[in-house]
Amino acid sequence: LFEEPAPVFRRQALRALRCVSADDFEAMRTEPLLLGPFGGRRRGWEIFLQEHKADWLALLLGPAISVPFAACYAALVCQERTLQSKFPEVLQQIMWTQFAGAVLSMFIGQFVTTTNMDPLVAILFGQLAKRAEVRFRDEPEAFFPNMIMAMSLTTLMLGLTLYAVGRFRLAFMLRFFPYTVIGGFLAGSGLLILAESLKLAAGTDVLTLVLATLVRGAGAGAELAAAWAQLALACVYAFLAGHAREAHVFGTPALLVLCVGASVAAKVLTAGTWPPPSWFLAYPNPVEWWAPFSQLSEGILRFQPGRSIDVDLTLSFVTIMTVSWSINTLAIKKLVPLRRHVPRCDEQAEIQSLGVMNMSLGCLGCHASMQSFKIPMMMREVRAGDLWPIFNLVVSLLLFVYSPRVIVQTIPRFLFAGTVVRLASDLIIEWLIEARERIATKEWCILALTSLAIALDLSLGVVFGVFMTLLLFAVEYSSITGVVRTGSLQSAKSTVERSDHEHRFLAKHGGSVRILWLSGYLFFGSVTHALDEVRQTIADSDVVVVVLDFSLVPAMDASGVYAVIDLVE
Repeated sequence: LFEEPAPVFRRQALRALRCVSADDFEAMRTEPLLLGPFGGRRRGWEIFLQEHKADWLALLLGPAISVPFAACYAALVCQERTLQSKFPEVLQQIMWTQFAGAVLSMFIGQFVTTTNMDPLVAILFGQLAKRAEVRFRDEPEAFFPNMIMAMSLTTLMLGLTLYAVGRFRLAFMLRFFPYTVIGGFLAGSGLLILAESLKLAAGTDVLTLVLATLVRGAGAGAELAAAWAQLALACVYAFLAGHAREAHVFGTPALLVLCVGASVAAKVLTAGTWPPPSWFLAYPNPVEWWAPFSQLSEGILRFQPGRSIDVDLTLSFVTIMTVSWSINTLAIKKLVPLRRHVPRCDEQAEIQSLGVMNMSLGCLGCHASMQSFKIPMMMREVRAGDLWPIFNLVVSLLLFVYSPRVIVQTIPRFLFAGTVVRLASDLIIEWLIEARERIATKEWCILALTSLAIALDLSLGVVFGVFMTLLLFAVEYSSITGVVRTGSLQSAKSTVERSDHEHRFLAKHGGSVRILWLSGYLFFGSVTHALDEVRQTIADSDVVVVVLDFSLVPAMDASGVYAVIDLVE
């Protein structure tokens, strides 16, 4: 085949060898008309169908994966009471984000993938809405349009930051972030996502649920019992989803379909009395597909940046998501296939592409999105081609135009919550529990404290982690710097030739000249410990002269210099 002079035959041969399996190769060798002049067109279509026969699976994975994640994302954004009535509009905006992201991902980036919503982004946007709601109490009708505008601008700012990190190749700065800070941030994000997902399952936060149960005791009503049941089912589903994923790449979608089928069957058998309506997300009257655009246009006309944008939370959001998604980009390249024309993955260029995508999404009134790896991993497992994003695009368009209301009203709320609980558990297990065996005890304590601080206050958590890490570094490094050797002129001999009189003088008075060899970098954290050793060394001795040997000190900062001057004075 490769010796055939016609270029078209060579191209067909390469495509044929790429798409067939090893078992079919011998059968292909026995077919003389495979690339012949009469059978070429027919065999070309057969090769095309063979190569892309699994791409049609994206038509099923879209509703099975994208819709639950979109509904869960919208529910996390609308946790606050003031936004719960806006759940349909937010969900429609998320469907618009998934469709726009599917279009952009076909032209931007190095991977054969689509976009995905990050639960942490939903929680951060929910916190942004919670803070802004207080400022709009005197003008409640302007609250939601301003939130749509603020979320779009935040997405645009995140895109600009990611673009700058990739364009100027600043991702190497992630190496300067201590492991305790990165691990604490990811573990804290897991704790934050876990708390919000359990709140989604129970309808209220877990602490409030526990207190209400303790107050009512054995006489707790059916409402509390239903909340505890939803909470337990969410945890059980998260546990089963983890094992199903380990068993097979399609285990999680299959489990979801099985649970939804059981719910529908129970509803049919009980004539709609069970599961009760409280087990499903509240979805009032359906909204039109153009609802996000009308809200965005109203937000542009009535935008009040001073009231809708929280500077501290926005800066924290941009910083945290930039670090998180830059790290995820390094991991995604191991899971998601590259485009055919891309020989290898350039992490910096992919981060830049992710920035371009989020800048575009922000300008289109969408939420922040990153590369998806769940659907690409499944498509890779079935050896799909590179046309499945087109089918995923078609599904996203249909869901955006016709609304996923029926699907949302069919899936119990604990399935949405359990999906996010699984993600949160993965973060906590990997970055908090398993990290205990990988790092020293002191560093793990800093990591755990950082994760708790981030879970309690996202804005101050990262600052707290950096401060605690620097403090630990200063304490630990100061323990290996200081005086490494002491001596006097009686023990320290030089190669200078001296007279007998000078030797007798040194032998008699050399003990009053103390020599101390310092070692290590003397900075603000270690110089105090080092000079305290110097003072203790000479405190009880009849010392007239002190010689400090700095030959083993590589550098000093201003604090070290002034500390030595103070010692001399």
